[in-house]
Amino acid sequence: MEKKSVSITALVTILLFGLVIFLLYVIFCYSFYDKSQEENIIENFNNGNYDSFYDTLFDKKYISKEEYNYSINLMFKKNELNEIYNKYYSDLKYEEFINKYYYRNRLTTDDLKVITEGKTTLFKRRITYCSSIKIRNNNDEFSSFGVKKDVSFSVDEDIKLVIDERGCELKDKVCHYDYILGGLHTVKYEKDGIEYFGLVNVVKDNSNITIDNLDSLVKIVDVTDVIDNIDVSLDE
Repeated sequence: MEKKSVSITALVTILLFGLVIFLLYVIFCYSFYDKSQEENIIENFNNGNYDSFYDTLFDKKYISKEEYNYSINLMFKKNELNEIYNKYYSDLKYEEFINKYYYRNRLTTDDLKVITEGKTTLFKRRITYCSSIKIRNNNDEFSSFGVKKDVSFSVDEDIKLVIDERGCELKDKVCHYDYILGGLHTVKYEKDGIEYFGLVNVVKDNSNITIDNLDSLVKIVDVTDVIDNIDVSLDE
């Protein structure tokens, strides 16, 4: 009888332990898993794990890794912005330039917009993609990093237009992208024998941006006295 009692006690203990594990698993599936995926996306971004972040980007198949890295370097790495400042914007105050174009703020899940596939159950997991992330510069102005659809850049006349160091074909004075990353992009073009450079901020789908009206547009000149005493410590 004593052995039987011990066996029953052990069996009940095992069943109760199994029940607790099962309940914890159910709670994890239905209460924590989906939220943890969003937190992982933000954590990768905040920690500079941009390769991992790229893997979770919705519609990433339309954006090459080279294009993606170009935008990452431009927006979130201060040394890249410092080179642009030295070359094109040295007439501006450095802090004003950085406050406007540096977007490396720390994000939360409130800044994240996601697109999901499927539903988390006991046997399946929802797939969570990053649709866009709301980002802010030091002036607390907003942009949106993520794949944008149907974005056009228009100019006053048919010229050679270069976006992110790549030629952009003009049709009726318009360069159109079916897909492009939101956030900052570089622009170069020549008009009336003068070369221009600018930074353009893409924020939303279905945008039509007039290049000639950009506030950031400057004439390109040969810079011989490069400012090399700027503190370019990375805030990463």
